Amino acid sequence: MRKHAKFFYIFFFLVIISFIFLYIGPINKNSQPVLIEIGKTGRVYLDEYWRAYDRLRDFYREIYKDKFDQK
Repeated sequence: MRKHAKFFYIFFFLVIISFIFLYIGPINKNSQPVLIEIGKTGRVYLDEYWRAYDRLRDFYREIYKDKFDQK
């Protein structure tokens, strides 16, 4: 049993490391959720989408004034 102990230590170490990466994720993980990925480098983040949506809604609300509704 003692001659195989080194193997078990290495095995358990690898299992622990794999669980750490599985549940924590990569170190450079972005905290913002990605809504859409365009190609390899383009990303649209959720907060960026909502800011653009709010700007367009305000723009059309300003143009149409009383005729603008949420439909």
